[in-house]
Amino acid sequence: MKKIERLPHTAIVLKPSIQFLNWSLPFHDPYAPVQPLDADVFLIPDWSDDIEVYHWLSDHFSTLFIHFLSEWTEIEAFWPNVNDYGVFNEFFEVTIIPIAWRVNEE
Repeated sequence: MKKIERLPHTAIVLKPSIQFLNWSLPFHDPYAPVQPLDADVFLIPDWSDDIEVYHWLSDHFSTLFIHFLSEWTEIEAFWPNVNDYGVFNEFFEVTIIPIAWRVNEE
């Protein structure tokens, strides 16, 4: 039987935007078709409202930004300004999922 339990986390889903895709083009295999990039999910501490989540995000966005950029190149000279929250918001569509669940086999 499967057991479903609530995780004590909020999930932030970051989906790269067209601006991120355009930035990443030089790092793609030139012979592979270019496809939209997949979203990533990050579990952060659980908060009761979106305002607290956006406050957390505004304090930690550069860590998430660097995570995505370093997947494409470690050469920081090619990165956009990772300390600019406006650039981060241009590069990602952010979705907040206030409740995360885990399904376990039992």
